[in-house]
Amino acid sequence: MVVAAKLGERLRARAELVVDAMAGDGAAAGTAALTQVIERWAHAHGRGGRAWRCHREVFVPTIREGGSLSGIVDLIIERPGLSDLVIEIDSTNKAWSGQMLSFVREAGGVPIWVRWHRGPVRRVHGVHVIDVTRCCP
Repeated sequence: MVVAAKLGERLRARAELVVDAMAGDGAAAGTAALTQVIERWAHAHGRGGRAWRCHREVFVPTIREGGSLSGIVDLIIERPGLSDLVIEIDSTNKAWSGQMLSFVREAGGVPIWVRWHRGPVRRVHGVHVIDVTRCCP
């Protein structure tokens, strides 16, 4: 998908912010820096004068294996007239994130998994994965 590719380019171009933030305050600061870059990118977009809106830490009703209802994604970007972008940002490879984003895809959202920091980057069918692990130590 074009929007995921454009976001990936932006994140890789701004990776030094993540590295600097992480050097000072650890992985949580790196995730926060990525979140800010994504929000700025989203606010710069829109169609027909209609801005994209960002929402942080949004509950997504999903069912985990075992039956419990739960799921919080890092960002949802509302795009008027288009499907919402649902973004999870992880510094490690979390299987639950892939499952949650698969559910988002089935519900009609555009799932994007931003993986950074370390470890293998797992691919999930139908989920756009932005790999910035090579940018960040």
